[in-house]
Amino acid sequence: MIEKLIECFRMVLGLFLVTVTCVVPFTFSLVSATSANTYDFSVFRLPQFELHGTEYGTQDWRLYYEAVSVNSVERIRKCLVVWWMDVVVDELHSLLSSNLGGIIFVLPANFSTMLVEEKNRFLRFEKALLTLPTKVALFIAFDCPEIQEVMRLAEERARVSKRNLFHKFISLCIGENYRLYTGNQNDAMSNSRVLQNIIGRLSAFDQREHVTTIAIVAHYDSFGLTAKKSFGYNSNGSGMVVLLELLRLFSRLYKTSTTRAKFNLLFLLAAGGKANYLGTKQWIDDLIERRDRHTAAPLIDFAICLDGLISEDSKLYMHVSKVPRQNSSMHRFYQMLEQSGKNYNVSTAIVQKKINLGDELLLWEHERFSLRRIYAHTLSGIQSPFDPMRRSILDLDSEGRFEKFVPIAMTVVEGLFRYLYGMKNDSVEHFLDAEAMRDHWKMWLDYLKTIPRSTQLFPNFTQTQLGRDIVRFFEHFALETSIGVVTSDFKLPDFIFYDGFEDVVHAHLTKSAFFDLLSSIFIVGYLWVLHLLALNVQRLYLAVGRHVGSLKAKHQ
Repeated sequence: MIEKLIECFRMVLGLFLVTVTCVVPFTFSLVSATSANTYDFSVFRLPQFELHGTEYGTQDWRLYYEAVSVNSVERIRKCLVVWWMDVVVDELHSLLSSNLGGIIFVLPANFSTMLVEEKNRFLRFEKALLTLPTKVALFIAFDCPEIQEVMRLAEERARVSKRNLFHKFISLCIGENYRLYTGNQNDAMSNSRVLQNIIGRLSAFDQREHVTTIAIVAHYDSFGLTAKKSFGYNSNGSGMVVLLELLRLFSRLYKTSTTRAKFNLLFLLAAGGKANYLGTKQWIDDLIERRDRHTAAPLIDFAICLDGLISEDSKLYMHVSKVPRQNSSMHRFYQMLEQSGKNYNVSTAIVQKKINLGDELLLWEHERFSLRRIYAHTLSGIQSPFDPMRRSILDLDSEGRFEKFVPIAMTVVEGLFRYLYGMKNDSVEHFLDAEAMRDHWKMWLDYLKTIPRSTQLFPNFTQTQLGRDIVRFFEHFALETSIGVVTSDFKLPDFIFYDGFEDVVHAHLTKSAFFDLLSSIFIVGYLWVLHLLALNVQRLYLAVGRHVGSLKAKHQ
């Protein structure tokens, strides 16, 4: 009987050792595995660039912080995940100065669901963010179940932290939260960019340098809160498609000498329009340099800049730095625009704004020409240069926008046609195929609205699919096509654009640091007990054996 008890003790002791050595660690591994829930979601970094030595945008691109909500008390070295409408625009500066490690602003997945008041509020929010340089890593994310879960848990933690001490202690011991880290943890961001202008020409005569030239200019880039979502449907997709259609239309007329106008036409699709019109500046600088060297250079009568040709109230504005004199070329062209606008129920107006030489950034593209004493103006359906929709990710296609674009575009095309051929009162319907132009505009705008065109995205524009398509279009319709490269001083560059516009955030569910401390204490205690058992198991076995032996002797 005693021998059976000893054998039973051996089995129990062995089972206990197996339990403490295998089952307990396995249990902790299960706890860790349960806590290791990970979500991934896409984020888009705010633009980072430098213009003329001034830094703009966010300067960091990495996250490795715990998620907190807008109601959290503790924010130092944390990542704030916040719905954009919960941010007060006037408090953005103080928010960016609160030692946060990063901020993720959550936007709706579909902008079409936003009300007019919400869109106006978002435009103020977007403009404020784009004008505040900061070292905090700033991202936007679009609403999805994964980010909702991160926000829910962060808000729950914030509510618990405002309760009594007991709840705070429980949360401190066993609470969970998400730690966010970006996939891109590089130490530096690439900043190599080649800005390229695409230039096409139609010549009135063989000796084109002795004939005045009308330059038609539009920039092809867009801008907004994030590069990957800046489609620029109106500014400046609309300007691009009108320029391309003018090239197609007049190329047919300039093929034969009997239908050519008395002007050379130059088509400049410029880079860096949203970056202080760098592409246009480079082209003008090259033109002036050629003149100074007495080499062949076009004589510019005036330049027509096209920007934002969608109007909400059927108005076309001619923006100028100086009101054109009576009977000047620009004044006669405006009269033709005015005449054409009547055919499409479009009213026209001249808006004068003098150039402020103290401003670092120009407001309209024609100001680049005006600074070099070249007559120019900007045609736009936008009255104010400060309209935030010119630099917004809300500049998208929506119901009715194309129909608002067509009459403005027809006014521009017909006005230029009347001016070139001196047809003030004559009918031009048989020269202009309105349906064909409408189809071409629709095709191009449907194409452009799917392609973000921020300068950050184009290390080499003519090597992209869009760039190749436009170059082929120019080569097909223009008599001469060239690519102009925008240069910058190596030591004091005019522009620097940085990568890192898109990333993936990994949200890892973790326990609190205090829970890790308690776990460490428990594991150390467990190992210490295991160590004592290993050292004293023989002594324990002998003690039990002696006790059993004494019991056996008493029974005998």
